[in-house]
Amino acid sequence: MYRNLKGYFKTKNDAEDVRAKLEVLKVRDVKIDQIPDSLDRTLLAPLVISSSSTPISPIVPYFPYKPSEEELAGSMGDDRQVVLECEVEENDFERALAVLHENDGHVDKSSFQ
Repeated sequence: MYRNLKGYFKTKNDAEDVRAKLEVLKVRDVKIDQIPDSLDRTLLAPLVISSSSTPISPIVPYFPYKPSEEELAGSMGDDRQVVLECEVEENDFERALAVLHENDGHVDKSSFQ
């Protein structure tokens, strides 16, 4: 079974780097697009790694996420201009999230519902 995943990045090069790194996982339908300026990005949040001693720790969203004043002033996703969308095999989903985390990718909370 495949799960949808969207990662938000500052530049197209960042997204292309992640696309290349995801090739070792079971992913399909990888697309990279510019984000329209009109998109509400307030649901974007960085990923955080849960505390675990396993080599690939599960990634969990930091929700509920209370943004700081600085983040509310414009740095909470407004610098994300590119979206990478793909479908990831369920068994590789956490590893795909780890790749996004390692490359400063942000995700929409709907990725975890």
